[in-house]
Amino acid sequence: MENKTLYPWAWTTFLLICMFANQVVEADLIAETCKKSFSVSMCEPIFRSDPRSAGAKDVKGLAKILLDICIGNATETLNVIKKLQASDPNLKQLLSRCASDYKLMIEDDFGGAKKKLDENAYKEAAKLAFYGGARGPVDCEGTYKDKKGSPIRQRNTNIAYLGLLARSIILLIPS
Repeated sequence: MENKTLYPWAWTTFLLICMFANQVVEADLIAETCKKSFSVSMCEPIFRSDPRSAGAKDVKGLAKILLDICIGNATETLNVIKKLQASDPNLKQLLSRCASDYKLMIEDDFGGAKKKLDENAYKEAAKLAFYGGARGPVDCEGTYKDKKGSPIRQRNTNIAYLGLLARSIILLIPS
């Protein structure tokens, strides 16, 4: 006499194992990629903060997600700049350079890096990600001569790290 109730449980168990194995593989992609990145300690928390990362199928997918994070961070900073300019007339002129740098960073640097990724032009994408993380924040901070720096100094530091991380991730994509 055969036990037919075993079969539904076996099927359910098989599906659960497959789902769990898939999550482990995805987690390994993030961990393995971050081990080779510019900043291991910064990399994993950034990817884990974005739920899309768990579904990335390859390093290129992670790179696209990271560029979206860069664009989001830069856009938030540009909005902060606009609010600061509106609230303080003294900051309007000082932050005008920062505002133009962040617009270029969003559209040309990080946005351009995403386009180059889609074209499989990885070296160019890495270069643009680096420019986004370096040029804008450095130029913005350069307008402030005192030791305190700009009122968005921490944001400039954050986007610089994100740009360097994006560059390092993009350079891991197999050609």
